[in-house]
Amino acid sequence: MNSSRCLHSTLAGVLAAAALLAQPAAGDDHPAAALTYHHPALGWPLLTALAADDAEGGGSRSTAYREGQRALDAGKWREAAATFARVAAEKGADADAALYWQAYSLGKDGRANEALAALRELRATYPKSSWLDDGQALELGLRGPQAPVPSGEGAESEELKLYALNGLLQVDSARAVPVLQKFLAGNASLRLKKQALFVLSQSDGAEARQALGAVARGRSNPPLQREAIEMLGVAGGKESIAALADIYRDSTDASVKEAVLQAFLVADADDQVLAVARDDKDAEMRRKAIHQLGAMDASRQLRELYGHEGDP
Repeated sequence: MNSSRCLHSTLAGVLAAAALLAQPAAGDDHPAAALTYHHPALGWPLLTALAADDAEGGGSRSTAYREGQRALDAGKWREAAATFARVAAEKGADADAALYWQAYSLGKDGRANEALAALRELRATYPKSSWLDDGQALELGLRGPQAPVPSGEGAESEELKLYALNGLLQVDSARAVPVLQKFLAGNASLRLKKQALFVLSQSDGAEARQALGAVARGRSNPPLQREAIEMLGVAGGKESIAALADIYRDSTDASVKEAVLQAFLVADADDQVLAVARDDKDAEMRRKAIHQLGAMDASRQLRELYGHEGDP
């Protein structure tokens, strides 16, 4: 993949993420609401994409195409849409890119149905175009993230949502967390939910940590509980280790306790492992904790444990 296509992939992710975060308020059913939301993330992707477009075109874009770019840069959406429509109608080398920018301009101008028609033409006429990923992200913004998926496009929709989840890291995390929680509570595939959980674990925000902790405690998404426990271990830090200790204390599931022990290892939480080795009523868990202290080279804790076991 060349550098300009990397930029286009970034654009696809960030536009989709911004669309997810820009859901219309209750009662607002305008189909283009997501694209008219003025999120700061929507400012730089346009400039980035135009730069990538120039790089990909190698300076060979037509005069009319460049007129459309200038109209885009100036925010003259209606003029840009009309200019790119003329370029697309010529069926030249710029036609697929022109259809994408025509759709983008129409969406920004509040003409969602026409924008979707331009994207359908892009897919149908240029099935191998390098602009298809960008078009999918734009379509998500136009339709909204909860729109029904057309028959036969489930896999493509899931891949598009994965773009969006990765893009969420580049926007306001306080707004991203509720979106991720919605994915985790919804009917998305386990693969998508695992990706959402991973993205959630990358945030240091209090809300993200609370959401991750809820999954790790088994309060939501039990199939993801062990993965969430592992992610708390990777995150480390006082709060994550305290959450892991609470999970160990409150759980009666041996497999969950073992997952927490492993997370303690990853987090270098040797004092917590010592507490298990010393205080757990389950002899097998104590044995595993002692073995883990050896693997952690926790000599101080092992000496303390030896002294504790040797007390009358």
